[in-house]
Amino acid sequence: MALRIWFNERSEAESLARKLVGNYSGRILEIRDKSPTVTASVGLAIGSGQMFSVDELLSQAGSALQDVERAGGNGYARYQPPAASSDSDDIKQWTEKLRHALNNNEFRLVRLPITSMEDDNLLIYEIETRLRSDGNDEIILPSMFRPAAIQSGLAVDVDRDQIRHVLRWQESNPSERDPFIITISAQSLTDDSFIEWLQSLVDAQTLDARRLILGLREPEIRESLRETQRLISRFAARGVRFALLDVDPDCKIDLLIKNININFIKLSSELSAVLRRDEHKRASLRKMTDEATANDIQVISPQVENTSDLAALWQFGITLVQDDFVREDQA
Repeated sequence: MALRIWFNERSEAESLARKLVGNYSGRILEIRDKSPTVTASVGLAIGSGQMFSVDELLSQAGSALQDVERAGGNGYARYQPPAASSDSDDIKQWTEKLRHALNNNEFRLVRLPITSMEDDNLLIYEIETRLRSDGNDEIILPSMFRPAAIQSGLAVDVDRDQIRHVLRWQESNPSERDPFIITISAQSLTDDSFIEWLQSLVDAQTLDARRLILGLREPEIRESLRETQRLISRFAARGVRFALLDVDPDCKIDLLIKNININFIKLSSELSAVLRRDEHKRASLRKMTDEATANDIQVISPQVENTSDLAALWQFGITLVQDDFVREDQA
């Protein structure tokens, strides 16, 4: 069931979101012979600062709701673009929020499964963390806090925190053997102490090189190709694989893969719209997938909305797809 409610004050909207989540969290319904539990997920759009049309606000609220659902539900999120680099007050607030989260273990580990349409036994987990403070139902996703972490100089600390979560999760789940993607920022690429620390974990087999796939965001590394080359050379020799993430179909992937050796390409989240409406980008996607296949690179699709999108992916030769089932782990 979906409801659309308008408020004059942001505080009123957030107050109702908290109440909805709190009132429905864990409630059990009696439906014939079944007793399912119920949760509430809420997406908020704030129309302050600039003028938005009704359609724009609804679209933003819908995007925020999808973020909550991808994070496992049972919470709320506000649609918010990344912090503007010129807004020093906003950056200061984000710096304080992120430092508090790092010092108080407020990041939560989640695993997003990637499955194959060809091989039922193939499973890869993309690892992320969500910022979710104790006693607060608001979920802050990497798309919001990672740009702020980069601007505030905390990206390396956030990457270290994420890897520590992974190590704790591994200790609690020693029987797990599926490969996983851990994304690191471009700032970590140039931080020698971080790279030495990460290498020590791999060399000691604390992080299993056979399972580890290091993810690098294509928009971040465009200006860091030398550092990316060094990282890949260093860790590929140890058996680590690499994924290029958030790749737009228009990306000149042929130029990139001449300079860096990668094993996976994960397309950007706008893929569903590309499949249905944008003929130019469909042609670019076809060229990209052909180039990837020729270089033994597997292409991963983000979550898609319906089975017709899956059929379109198959036509492009894309068989790895991110599932919508998110696993939140206490680590």
